[in-house]
Amino acid sequence: MKRKMANWLPSPDQKLLLKSALSDPGQALSSWDKWKNSNDINNLDRGSYRLLPMVFHNLKDHIPPGSELYGKLKGTYRKSWFSNNMIMETAASLFSDLKVAGIDPLLLKGIHLINSYYDEIACRPIGDADFLVSWDEAERAGELMRMRGWRMKMKMRYPVFNTNSMVLFRSLDYINENGYSCDLHWNIIRHRCYPDADREFLKRASEFRMKGVDFRGLCAEDLIIHILEHGAYENSEPIIRWIPDVLMILRKREKIDWDLFLENVIRTDLVIPVRSMLEYINDVLRIKKVEYPLRKLRLIPLSGESRIVYKNMLRSRTIFGRQYKEYLRRYSRYRIYIKEYKKGPVPAGISGLIRFLIFRWDVKYFIYFPFVFLKKFLYKLGRYLFRS
Repeated sequence: MKRKMANWLPSPDQKLLLKSALSDPGQALSSWDKWKNSNDINNLDRGSYRLLPMVFHNLKDHIPPGSELYGKLKGTYRKSWFSNNMIMETAASLFSDLKVAGIDPLLLKGIHLINSYYDEIACRPIGDADFLVSWDEAERAGELMRMRGWRMKMKMRYPVFNTNSMVLFRSLDYINENGYSCDLHWNIIRHRCYPDADREFLKRASEFRMKGVDFRGLCAEDLIIHILEHGAYENSEPIIRWIPDVLMILRKREKIDWDLFLENVIRTDLVIPVRSMLEYINDVLRIKKVEYPLRKLRLIPLSGESRIVYKNMLRSRTIFGRQYKEYLRRYSRYRIYIKEYKKGPVPAGISGLIRFLIFRWDVKYFIYFPFVFLKKFLYKLGRYLFRS
């Protein structure tokens, strides 16, 4: 397992920033002094910057109020407070409209965490609102969002709400006229995209209040799995946010049903990333609550599917680049869809790849496949040869 390729692993400087945000004041101050001596608060990666409001909340009584650094930290805190409130106000309005239309969204990640596990709204900056609907409701939810002024961020070359696209993409990103983002999901786990894949998660959903309205979110055990899964995947920015998110849940909840947690980790083929990430929390932050699940996870034999899933999560260093890696991920989702939902033989080899491409391109008849393949090949070749 090549940890150096893991996107979730914090750098030494990020580790100091995490300790500044999460440790008791003594250790937090020591870590903060080391961090500020070798880092410029005005020139940070986005993952580190999003930790600053929590650093301010943890150290506001221990940093001189008149200092420039105090002012900048307080500025990030106030900005996070304002932005989070605006996003939640916008999201609450949309989700209330969905509920009136008979669609009961399940809220994911940041908004759920803020309202259920963080003591201060500003401590957990959110960039968008994520919510889940069923496969049957996805197209209707997307249409309602369009009618409310939301538009898709990306221009899709294929029909969005057909089986082929929904198996391979899991979600769509929307943005409204005010620049606020909202992600419409029809599956929770990125590599398990098919109807009813999330049945076990949904039946344990819990309720929480946001802006005076009741909404649904994942139970603590399933929310930890979702946070770890999201953090493990390659991303354009360091997803070190998973560490404080998990710790806030562990601090807020006295008891975690770890056996239920482990059952779902195994079911979703997430043993490798979950074990590695919990080991990091245990080794670096000394969180005793994760010792029991870690002992159990170390005894679980790793399946071939678990290895493929984790390999597809890691950063790409192939000569073919990111697009090739994304195709491998989608091919893996297609294989899982065939195996777990269609209950058919798992496609493999050249014939399996051809079946995947027919599925991906929504080719109606096999005889058309060579012509579609040639057309796409020539298009890609032309873009490569005549790129500016």
